Formats: sequence, C-alpha cells, structure tokens
Amino acid sequence: MEQPNIAMTEIERLVKVETRLTTVVETLTKIDQKLDILIPTFATTALVTEEKAEREKQITEVKTDLDVKIVNLANDIENAKKRSSVQSWLTGILGTAFGAIMALLIQAYFTK
Repeated sequence: MEQPNIAMTEIERLVKVETRLTTVVETLTKIDQKLDILIPTFATTALVTEEKAEREKQITEVKTDLDVKIVNLANDIENAKKRSSVQSWLTGILGTAFGAIMALLIQAYFTK
C-alpha cells in the first residue's frame, strides 16, 4: 500500500479515491455479469425436490408395471404347465388306447 503523501492536495486525494472507486465499480460490474450467467445453472432446493419427486413417481410407475407383468407371466407359466400336464395325460391315455385297439385288431386278424 502506498504511503500517504502529505503534500497532496484535497482535490488530488479525491481524484485518487474516485479512480479507485471507478476500478471497484468496474470489477463489481464484471462479477455481476458473471453471476448473471452462472445463476441459472445452479439448482435450487425446490428444483431438486421437484426432480426427486418426479423420479420417485417414475420409479413407482415402473415398479407397478413390472409387478403386473410378473403376475401375468406367472399366470401364463401356470396355464402352460396345466396345458402341458393335460396334454401329457391325454397323449398317454390315447396312446395306450390306440395300442390296445391295434393289439386286438392284429390278434383278431391272425386268429381268423
């Protein structure tokens, strides 16, 4: 810091103070401009809360959708098992009946 010059007149000191104040004002103006550019990029608490609520809503919707799909898939698998079981029984019974009828027909053919 400069040593105050006692020989400076009152007007010289005022000019020096005014010059420094002008520099301060210019610097503050630059800082304000930079802040005006940066402020919109910062998220406020309200924005974060709103975004969090939206994400939780989306997660809940996805979970609900997946739960419905899982239940539907489980039902489809159960129905497929029942059809497969019925089909297995039916195929077995019809195969046995066909074999028995063929055996009787062959036996009847050879006994004639």
